[in-house]
Amino acid sequence: MKKNNRITIIIAAILVVIAGILIWNNRYLSTLQGESSDFQVWDTASVTKVYLADRKERESLLERQEHGWTLNGTYTAHPKQVQYLLTTLYKIRVKMPVSVASHDNIVKQLASQSTKVEVYQMVPRINLFDKIKLFYHEKRTKVFYVGDATMDSSGTFMLKEGADKAYIVYIPSFRGFITTRFTANPDDWRDHTIFHENMADIQSVEIDFNEDPEGSFRIDNIGKHQYKLTRLCDNLDLPYDTLKVINLMSSFSDLRFEALFTNTLPQERIQRGPRLRTHTKLRFR
Repeated sequence: MKKNNRITIIIAAILVVIAGILIWNNRYLSTLQGESSDFQVWDTASVTKVYLADRKERESLLERQEHGWTLNGTYTAHPKQVQYLLTTLYKIRVKMPVSVASHDNIVKQLASQSTKVEVYQMVPRINLFDKIKLFYHEKRTKVFYVGDATMDSSGTFMLKEGADKAYIVYIPSFRGFITTRFTANPDDWRDHTIFHENMADIQSVEIDFNEDPEGSFRIDNIGKHQYKLTRLCDNLDLPYDTLKVINLMSSFSDLRFEALFTNTLPQERIQRGPRLRTHTKLRFR
């Protein structure tokens, strides 16, 4: 009987110690995460989503998937741009608080001209001294606002959600500001790839010139480095330069766009539609 009581007391004591550690650990983490100057993301590998929104009602949701990052659930995100963002989140540091004299004006600017950033990570519900981590779940870990650059362009104004103090944030050994790295414009995050296919998988390429029907043609892949060139207007087979045909076919293995029309054309012209002078059709095996 005494032995059972002793075991019960030992188990109860162990549970009390574990509970105390958990309470202390949670309070400690809450204190660190609640700091108004805490913008850095130490573990970027655990980031699952980054949401950005600005005052122009532009929104970009970057999500980590098995095959890479996606944009707004529809497009493939530019991998280098996403990596650039994650690197920025890891390297940013607080330089100093905004001065008392200019603090109110800076906060007003952040309220009207900033970009809201939300970071989601896979984090453990139980974390004992960074040694024992259990029960991972997705959690929004950072919410802050990114404003304009300082007068000397050596830092960027930032404010954590719910905080009453703004800070100047920078990247050590980097001269400049980081506002543009937190753009909410979806066009800035889209992958520029149009075609990324092996040349051997392309069965045919058809190029139709609207203003030159006789110059329109189709190239059919009929074997290893063997092609057939056909004029579209009369289906006449034509002689061809093998090197030029291979160069054309191989260009579709990594074809990217330089810019979107939304960045280069007025909105009214976009709504009318651009005048396409050339139609290109690809058929794959």
